[in-house]
Amino acid sequence: MENYQCEKCGLPRQATKIPADTSCPSGGNHHWVTLGEVGDTKYECAKCKLVVQSKDIPLATRCPTSGEEEMHEWVQV
Repeated sequence: MENYQCEKCGLPRQATKIPADTSCPSGGNHHWVTLGEVGDTKYECAKCKLVVQSKDIPLATRCPTSGEEEMHEWVQV
C-alpha cells in the first residue's frame, strides 16, 4: 500500500494503486504523486502539516500549500 497526495488540492490517500484522478476540488483532475510505502512511523510536513504513516521518510514532492518549487519538509512525530 502506498501514500499518495494530490499536488493541486493536498488531499491524501492510502491505496494499493494510484487513485482515480477525477473531481479535484481545485478544479479539473487530481494530480496524484506517491509519497512512499505505508508503514508504522508518523511523519509530518512542517509546511502543510500533512501527517502520513510511512515505512521510510516520505518523498519530498512539491508541497501543495507552498510555492510551485517548494518541497515537503518531513519530520518524524
